[in-house]
Amino acid sequence: MFGNFRNSDWRNGLLRDMKDPTKQLLRTDLAVVIADKFPRSKHHYLVLPVEDIDTIYELKPQHASLLEDMKALGVQKVEQLKDGFTLADFRFGFHMGAKLHRLHLHVISQDFVSDRLRKYEQWNGYNTAYFMPFEDILNELKEKGKIARRPKALIDRLLQTPLVCNQCPDRFDSLGGLKSHLDNHWLEKSFKKINIA
Repeated sequence: MFGNFRNSDWRNGLLRDMKDPTKQLLRTDLAVVIADKFPRSKHHYLVLPVEDIDTIYELKPQHASLLEDMKALGVQKVEQLKDGFTLADFRFGFHMGAKLHRLHLHVISQDFVSDRLRKYEQWNGYNTAYFMPFEDILNELKEKGKIARRPKALIDRLLQTPLVCNQCPDRFDSLGGLKSHLDNHWLEKSFKKINIA
């Protein structure tokens, strides 16, 4: 059902996790939601299809409805949260050059407050065009019948983009400086929520 894989290969980690009932946060006949093992934000989930599709570049026109079902499952997970997060706090999308086996839709809150955010490229993986919004991928699939493979030179350039905050125009020379800045955004947002309540 979930495809065959070599258990020892790190790239197969998602295949192992999606098969484990204790890690399945939500499940339908078509897709599974799991928590990202290395969350880059307060909330970071992955929606994976049961069908053996390795990357966005293997999608075919008939998979458009599957993508919509995956997005709906991600929305359902967000709507279950009880800690003040809403859909407006999240982005849904795919990585341009995903390294792990099995297509996976990222459902990630936009705070990026996480001790697992440790590398320049990890930030840029979610805050440049390397992170391909769900709607863009769905539209490309419907209009062109497939997802055009992005060139490696573009991927490399995006991952080396200078660091810019995702919540204001501030730029940073180091990830440490950016993370401290993001903590301040988080504190301000939390303070506002307390005052509203």
